[in-house]
Amino acid sequence: MSYGNKAYRSKYSNASIIVASGVYVVGITDIEKNTYAPFRRLIIVNNSGSDTLVYINGTIQGTATVSNYEYLYPLPANYTLILEPSDNIFINTSPIIFNNSGSNIAIGKIEVMLQNY
Repeated sequence: MSYGNKAYRSKYSNASIIVASGVYVVGITDIEKNTYAPFRRLIIVNNSGSDTLVYINGTIQGTATVSNYEYLYPLPANYTLILEPSDNIFINTSPIIFNNSGSNIAIGKIEVMLQNY
């Protein structure tokens, strides 16, 4: 991996309905991951009326250590999740959004932005 040698910023949104208890895997390609990862900034906007959970997998890099980071963030209806470079989280895989409600989420209601700077 080149680990973010090139500046990268891209926006994604769900292109199909996310059914109740379904998942949306953000469509980052292997080429994008291999060329631009790790991603340092993540913004996920939940414009739906449904509560979701966001699964993030990456690493946290301290001054002398690197540790695995795996977390499930609650993202309520009509809220935004923001992870900034100052959070020191390096995201290497596609975020996964779980529809944690009994209703479907319409097309385009989950927006995701990833950056590596």
